[in-house]
Amino acid sequence: MKGYDPDFIENRIKWRAGQHNVPYPRTNFWQHAPESIRQHLPDSFVRPVLFSQDRQGNSTVIGTEELAVIEDGTAIRVLLDDIIDLSSPNIAEGKQKSHFCQLSVKTTSGDTLLPTEDGKGCFAVWNILLMLCRLRRK
Repeated sequence: MKGYDPDFIENRIKWRAGQHNVPYPRTNFWQHAPESIRQHLPDSFVRPVLFSQDRQGNSTVIGTEELAVIEDGTAIRVLLDDIIDLSSPNIAEGKQKSHFCQLSVKTTSGDTLLPTEDGKGCFAVWNILLMLCRLRRK
C-alpha cells in the first residue's frame, strides 16, 4: 500500500485479525496455510499474511500490497490500492452476518468475488479489508 511500510501493514492485519479471534478452521495466518493454497499463489505475490478458504477449497489470500483469489488452481490478483468498495452478495440474499461466505470487491477494473470461510472467518476478512481501505484513504 502506497505510503505505508510493509511491516506496518502486516502488523495492522495481524492486529485486526486478533480482534476478530483469528484463527478459525479455514481462516488463519499465512504460516499455517495448507499446501493446496501455497502451491497456487504466484511467487511474485508480495508478503502474504492471512488466508481464508471456503468449503470448496477456493481461497482468498491477503498480503501487504495485494490480495489473491485462488479458484480452480488459478490466481486472480487485486492491488489493495485499487479497491474502491467492499460488500457481500450475501446481503441481497438476506443472510445473517453469521452465515456470510463471500465478499465482493469493487476495483478500478471491475468486481471480484472473494471466497471465504463461512461466518466468523468471512466477517474477519471483511473487517481486515475495510481497515486496509480506510488506511489508504487517509
